[in-house]
Amino acid sequence: MTKKLELASVLILENEELIVLDVENYLQLTGYDIAGSFSSGAAAIEWLKAHRADVALLDIMLRDGESAKVARALEQCGIPFVVHSTHTYEADVHDPVFSRTRWISKPSCPDEVIAALRYALYQSGPEAADTADHNPDQREQDVPRASQQA
Repeated sequence: MTKKLELASVLILENEELIVLDVENYLQLTGYDIAGSFSSGAAAIEWLKAHRADVALLDIMLRDGESAKVARALEQCGIPFVVHSTHTYEADVHDPVFSRTRWISKPSCPDEVIAALRYALYQSGPEAADTADHNPDQREQDVPRASQQA
């Protein structure tokens, strides 16, 4: 059984602070735990070395460039992600890692984002959706909320 939305933690990668605040607000209102918010891919990759999230919402462009490195790091960690961007996927422009996930165009409504995150969790299966399978002590730790606007 996959992790239910109400228990899932989400990692947000977005370079616009107002969008981060809006997304965090509606995700928390629907039961998500915000694992962290980053505007820098490098900061997110560093965070992933010691922390986990159940699912990620990823903008294509971050403050330090395209987020393909972060997307590959998420895949390596078994964390499903949804792209949330003003850009549309173009096979000849974007990294192939982005072809394997759902894209949501901005601006978007909260229901669309929530549905996409739920589907990503559903598709990921129990191994990727349950952080306890990857690090049994993770839920026991009092991990501070990571908020980086680098």
